[in-house]
Amino acid sequence: SDFFDWFSSCPAQLRLFVPGNHEIIFDLCPEEARQLIPANITLLEDCGIEYDGITFYAISSRMIQQMQWLGGECDLPYKTDFLITHIPRKAYWMKVRVARYWNKPS
Repeated sequence: SDFFDWFSSCPAQLRLFVPGNHEIIFDLCPEEARQLIPANITLLEDCGIEYDGITFYAISSRMIQQMQWLGGECDLPYKTDFLITHIPRKAYWMKVRVARYWNKPS
């Protein structure tokens, strides 16, 4: 709750919170975790909002892991201005993995 106290006091018109893979409470106790979030912070978890004509969409790390395990894909809304996630897009991640493999010390 220290984080949420700090975050809710930051001067901003919009505060978005996207739980990552370290916010385990959102997996174990989702209802209790949601109650920790102050009213002036918007939780985005596998959903989106439009604010002042700008569309924000968030994909949780849990959803991305499920898609990777099952080989599926996520359908984003047609108009998504900002995609928020804790995992880089697949093409970037593959480049990093290949670069690490080829640049390993012998």
